[in-house]
Amino acid sequence: MKSDRDSNPDQACPADERRSCTKGWAKYALQLTRSMTIKGVADLLGVTWDAIKEIKKDDLRRRFANPSLKDFRKIAIDEIRIGKGHRW
Repeated sequence: MKSDRDSNPDQACPADERRSCTKGWAKYALQLTRSMTIKGVADLLGVTWDAIKEIKKDDLRRRFANPSLKDFRKIAIDEIRIGKGHRW
């Protein structure tokens, strides 16, 4: 299901309601974050650190919001913390 944001090529840039950016621009910013820091990308593109961080968070939410659990049969718990100290 597509959201209004997907159907609108001009989406509001996160963290800065006065500016707008296209999906292509956001994709370009995401590609840059693979090889640069968030601050480096923000400085290069002339936006705030928060704007790039929001674009990354939106991407992570979109990609991992609804994980497919159909192939899972068991979930194992490795460690349990009891109270304040560690008593294994």
